[in-house]
Amino acid sequence: MKKYYDLLIKIKHAQLNAALFIWCKKTNVCKLFLNILWENGFILGYCLYGFDYKIFLKYFNKKPSINFIRKLVKNHSKNLSVKQLWHLKLKNTILICSTSKGIKSAVECKKLNIGGEALFLVY
Repeated sequence: MKKYYDLLIKIKHAQLNAALFIWCKKTNVCKLFLNILWENGFILGYCLYGFDYKIFLKYFNKKPSINFIRKLVKNHSKNLSVKQLWHLKLKNTILICSTSKGIKSAVECKKLNIGGEALFLVY
């Protein structure tokens, strides 16, 4: 869990400093998170250079696309059922969940009809 939390915080701090891109180590978990962020329009993209990913950050009118990242996992993790996911009203926000089918966004969980452990809220 530490690796992808560090990745999200690294992206947030780089956007606050108006960096155009950042580097992160190549891991499967990071690739899953980068795919979710790219599909939802929070980053411009990423590419692989050797053993590292180069992540291109996205801005709109010189403002970062990620305003805040909130970690939702505590000592006693909160598992959300599909029914609970359907009751969530998320506008311009993505909820990232850990499911039996891997790391998915709340929208993907609804499509696959699976619940999971809520990890992060990205706005």
